[in-house]
Amino acid sequence: MADTRMTMIVFLMSLIVFGPTIAYAQTMKPHHKNAGLECSDCHITKPFEEVLMDQCQSCHDIPEKKEDYHGAPDKHDSPHYGPELECDNCHAEHEESDNFCNSCHEFDFKVP
Repeated sequence: MADTRMTMIVFLMSLIVFGPTIAYAQTMKPHHKNAGLECSDCHITKPFEEVLMDQCQSCHDIPEKKEDYHGAPDKHDSPHYGPELECDNCHAEHEESDNFCNSCHEFDFKVP
């Protein structure tokens, strides 16, 4: 009985510790999954450690300046932050992406 209880405690603790990691691993964006990427392609330092912008830019170029984003300024060259705004302010791999500009403004564009 004590062994069964200890096993159950260890199992539940594992779910608490590793559950979010397992869930995130299953939510890779389709375009990255279809490209054959794995977690370690982006998380190069340690598994599940934050990915820095330089790592995003090892595959993705910052888009050229555009003049019209549905009335919004160039979203990759912010009038407030310039081109240095971190990618993950808008783009999220393991959850829905968010239009950071809309924290204060109301622009109508979807962030991939």
